[in-house]
Amino acid sequence: MRGPVFDMPASPSGWEESSTQLARIIDPLGEAMAWFASEFGGRCDGYAVRRAGDHARVRHAWRDIIVGSMSMPSAVIREDDAGTPPSRWRFVERDPASCTMDWMPQGPQAEYWRMTASINDAQLSLAIRVESSGATPIQTDIRLRLVLASLPDVIRSRSSVLSQDVEMCRDYGMTVREQQAGIDLIVKSSPDTSTVLIEPVGNEFVCTITDHQAQDAPPVIRPDGFRYLSVQINAR
Repeated sequence: MRGPVFDMPASPSGWEESSTQLARIIDPLGEAMAWFASEFGGRCDGYAVRRAGDHARVRHAWRDIIVGSMSMPSAVIREDDAGTPPSRWRFVERDPASCTMDWMPQGPQAEYWRMTASINDAQLSLAIRVESSGATPIQTDIRLRLVLASLPDVIRSRSSVLSQDVEMCRDYGMTVREQQAGIDLIVKSSPDTSTVLIEPVGNEFVCTITDHQAQDAPPVIRPDGFRYLSVQINAR
């Protein structure tokens, strides 16, 4: 016996007229979906979850969690990427509920970047790994910028340094929009240190997650070594 079939948006909110080719991944139960553009910095152009109890075949049945635009994308960035065109990633693997993208920058440093995105139980997981594949150490940082439609209620990490702006943003969020169902943000990195910075921009919140503390220099990765940063977003 076939289960119910739900109409799902083919593109994230605001991207209906865009010519950008997006890859969509879908939660196995049809409760969430996300879109990615590998040719534009491996960015995440949207993540939406189905509103509780709403199985209508219309777009308003979906709640936007990650939003973005060409001017303010959700993407993997590096400190020396500022002011430069987005790097072109490529899809390595893809199935209905996950996708893997990688990138090897041009230049003398031998570094290899890989990001895996997956959705399960309506939770979006983003895992970024950077390897040093050359004969000399590399110095680089991992930064993930997420443009959120609402402020996370809970930010959890074993040792994250949370910006003082977070509390200011909480007050801002309560006055700008109704505080709907919450968002949990779970951050892990190696070693156990990271920084979470949240800033209000218009009606959205730009959340920048870095694999080291803001006051420290970018980490050094020794030959054959690696670092990783993972983020889980759970809309409650």
